[in-house]
This record gives sequence, structure tokens and C-alpha cells, in this order.
Amino acid sequence: DPSSNITEIGEDCFLDNDLITTIILPDTVTKISDYAFQTCEDLHYVYIPDGVTIIGDEAFESCDELAYLYVPDSVVSIGSYAFDLCPRLIVSVPSNSDLQTYNYDVEPLRVIER
Repeated sequence: DPSSNITEIGEDCFLDNDLITTIILPDTVTKISDYAFQTCEDLHYVYIPDGVTIIGDEAFESCDELAYLYVPDSVVSIGSYAFDLCPRLIVSVPSNSDLQTYNYDVEPLRVIER
């Protein structure tokens, strides 16, 4: 929706929602808050637009069907355990990203730094 004024996906917004399979965030979004999509077990695809600067703690934790995620260059902060327990996930992050996965219970399948 070109007239969208949504700037933030709030904390716990879609927590444990097993109905959503695809998320396309509007270009107005700048923040994905903590736990926003945690335990969305049927979520397969997420589009994160340029302009998002923050991905919160555990934002996509336990999204075990999530297969690919492109984190745009605009993202300057990725929270703790943002992609933990996403065993199928291939995540592409900017080379200056602060993504750290070494304490994850289950790391993503692959992290691509570009």
C-alpha cells in the first residue's frame, strides 16, 4: 500500500502466528522489534525493504521453515538470537553487519556476507 505509514513491526506483533507464510514489509518500515515474528513456524518468505535499520532480539527465532532472507545494507543492528533455531535459513547480510551466531542453539544453514 503506497499510503502505508507503518514504520515499526512492534514487539511480539506476530509472535507464534502459524497462519502467515509470506511477509512483504512496506517500504516505510524502519524497525523490526524484538520477537516480532518469533515462532512463526510456517513462515517461508520475508521481504525486508531498504530503510530498515534495526532487526530486534529473537525477531525471527524459531521460524523453522524460513528458507532465505536478504538483510538490506540499511540494517545497522541485528539483535541477539535474531535467526536462532532457523535450521533451513540461508541469510544474506551486509559485510558490516553485527550478526553473531556463535551462541545460537541452532545456527542458520548458511550466512552469506556480501
